[in-house]
Amino acid sequence: LKTRDGMILVWDLATEKFYMTDTIDSSSLNITGIATFLNTTNSSAPTNGALVINGGLGIAKQVNIGGGITVVGVSTFASNLDINAAVDILNGLTVGGTTTAGGNLNVGGNLEVVGNSNFIGDSTLNITGLVTFTGAVDFNGSIDVDGQTELDDVNVSGIATFASIDLN
Repeated sequence: LKTRDGMILVWDLATEKFYMTDTIDSSSLNITGIATFLNTTNSSAPTNGALVINGGLGIAKQVNIGGGITVVGVSTFASNLDINAAVDILNGLTVGGTTTAGGNLNVGGNLEVVGNSNFIGDSTLNITGLVTFTGAVDFNGSIDVDGQTELDDVNVSGIATFASIDLN
């Protein structure tokens, strides 16, 4: 093996001899100090790349990743997740608790709200396009309608004041 590049000298406890290898089979390898891997092989799967780890990985300090990262499988974040760039979610987002949007929320497709929706304070809801309500709608304040309004059934209880009305 002396003609192969990247070989290391390893002590074999069982035979009490040194041998040349490219594999360290210790179950308790401890590296102190800075370790640098200069291989530039990219990874396209968990089984290839410049460094392949076939066991778990525990990291006690901060990690910086200079290139992209692909995660296969379920990922659990046990504390807050801070993302400082755009997020592209391909197949859906499920939120199990209260969600707060600090800026604008733009929905490019359908928005389905199951449950109550509350607009609090000086909130404004601007909707451009057709809106269909399939259940009861309760307005507890003024309604300002610009344009044509079509009502199938009108039931007025209480005092009603009309400045001008055309009933055909």
